[in-house]
Amino acid sequence: MWGWPINGIFCYDTINRNVVSKIIAIWFVDRILRWQYKSLVVIENNYKVHNWKKFIKPFELFHLLKRYNLKNQEVKGIIFAGIKNGNIKTKIGNSTKIAYIGYAQKKHTSLLL
Repeated sequence: MWGWPINGIFCYDTINRNVVSKIIAIWFVDRILRWQYKSLVVIENNYKVHNWKKFIKPFELFHLLKRYNLKNQEVKGIIFAGIKNGNIKTKIGNSTKIAYIGYAQKKHTSLLL
């Protein structure tokens, strides 16, 4: 984020790192994707779409944003809303337990001379 413009916007969406997200995003979603795309060569028995160790908790992300002088403006949860026609459906809500989406903005800092 070096050289991020003043008032520039940083958008993010990611999966939370906790037991609930591990069950939903790793166990459940990976199995659905493996079943849905079983004809693809890349899908093998032990192939995983998500790496739980790389997920980030909201407070960890907010700490990184602050470190780079970005101020979080809004965060919303991404909620599982079922499966329709073989596709996973989501909606925006308040719970960040599984996944979340938001944006931050570069803070204006005055230079001390």
